[in-house]
Amino acid sequence: MALTPNDIQKQSFAAKRWGGVDGEEVRSFLIYVAEQFDMALRERASLEEELLRAKEKVDDLVGREELLKRTILSTQRWADDFKERAEREASLILREAEAKADEIIRGAYEKQRRVESSIQDLKEQQSEALQDLEGLIRRLQRFQEQLQGERERESNLRPLLSQG
Repeated sequence: MALTPNDIQKQSFAAKRWGGVDGEEVRSFLIYVAEQFDMALRERASLEEELLRAKEKVDDLVGREELLKRTILSTQRWADDFKERAEREASLILREAEAKADEIIRGAYEKQRRVESSIQDLKEQQSEALQDLEGLIRRLQRFQEQLQGERERESNLRPLLSQG
């Protein structure tokens, strides 16, 4: 069964013993622990949502990269097909076909340059997203270490509380 902040706050102990701990002090500490535990749970939920958004962003960027790769291949095939048609027409009308082919090739290279530039931009965005994700993972690891420390402190306090 998972421990909730409410469980901590409602925890009660046996009647006071002679020389035992101060009940009010125990109660105050339980309230403090419950508040800290609640804050940690909320922060964890927030970090999990942030991680999910980062994963979705990375997935989106990967999808865009794949689309751009397909676009480049399609553009390259289109340029190759067009060049071949231009060469056939060049055999019939040499001068006109050469002028058209030069113009088309320049346009295709410019289009390819723009697509490659877009790919570079997306790769930079992907890199930034990965850095953000790595930062988030580091924060989650620190959070997990903090939780572990709190669990250890709680574990160390249990024997003291059970003595009282």
